[in-house]
Amino acid sequence: MQLSNYNEYLFPELSDTRVSKVRAGRLYYLHDGRNAWWSTWVSRYSDGCMHASLESGKFHAEVERVQGSVFYVNEIPALLIQEGPLVLAVTQINCDQVLEGYSANAVTCEVPPGFQKLEDHRNNYLKRGSSMMGVYLSFDPVSRFWLRRPPPCDSVVRVLCRSTLESFLPLGSPPFKGYRSYSAGTNYFLDWTEAALSVKGDSVVGLVTSAGT
Repeated sequence: MQLSNYNEYLFPELSDTRVSKVRAGRLYYLHDGRNAWWSTWVSRYSDGCMHASLESGKFHAEVERVQGSVFYVNEIPALLIQEGPLVLAVTQINCDQVLEGYSANAVTCEVPPGFQKLEDHRNNYLKRGSSMMGVYLSFDPVSRFWLRRPPPCDSVVRVLCRSTLESFLPLGSPPFKGYRSYSAGTNYFLDWTEAALSVKGDSVVGLVTSAGT
């Protein structure tokens, strides 16, 4: 299953939905060959690159495949927030400790210039009954919930799908894995090798524990 960026036309219910469950799980991040998991290149985020399963990531690699393509699918920790058939997944790329700088409790009462608080704003949105839109906005890189603000691009990722938490693998224990494609010929599916990644999900687990849902 492929997850998508928020769009009010695709996910109009986000504004009216309330948090029911908060869990830790795994996402699968598909990106192209210039960004090997061992390199110093910054991986670039693009809509549609996050998947709920390794199989979905590999399938979309086949869809995007052209001659000479090399793909990577990285397994990364994610915070999963659900209400009914809507799941919001939050993760972070180009870092070793996912969401380490985020605080469940607001670190300031002030919002940046040009922004305003929700009408029913809270100082902690990771609680049952909180606005799902509030959760989504709290992970914006300029929100008042960051102890250390992340870069504005290619860092925090917020994606949605209509599904349930059972569609995602639980976080479990590291190591997380990265998969690199290689071609066995144009008439064959891509083959894949794997390697351990250094990414950690301790901060995600801490957020889930504090949520208590």
